Amino acid sequence: MKLWKKAILGSLAALLVGVVGYTVLLSLAFDLMCTNEVFGESLSPQRNLKTVVFERNCGATTGFSTHVSIMDAKEGVGYEGGNVFVIDGHPNDTGVVVRWIDDSQLEIFTPNLRGVFLAERSWGKAEVVVSYVQTGS
Repeated sequence: MKLWKKAILGSLAALLVGVVGYTVLLSLAFDLMCTNEVFGESLSPQRNLKTVVFERNCGATTGFSTHVSIMDAKEGVGYEGGNVFVIDGHPNDTGVVVRWIDDSQLEIFTPNLRGVFLAERSWGKAEVVVSYVQTGS
């Protein structure tokens, strides 16, 4: 292969690595700007899993949001957003309540489904089925 072709391919590869690296760093920086404040935890009946209801706040340009995550009982929330349910609004205002039926079934109660960003029907690691119950207007 000619030298100039190698130089162009090398430059394109370096550019691609740079763009991917920049994107990853930007994503990481955005996650670190957010804070999560836990409002409640609920252990599954066998106490090996838990749900965590928390508020996620990513600064002045974003509003409050209520998140629900399912995780191993010994895990903490960390910097990530909810992995099962996310709704617009502060936890004190959204009225979100979670209830374990058994270790493989979780119910999430919410007064309304407006402003929902995420509503997973299952959580893969332990095959937990998630159902939603609308409790009001």
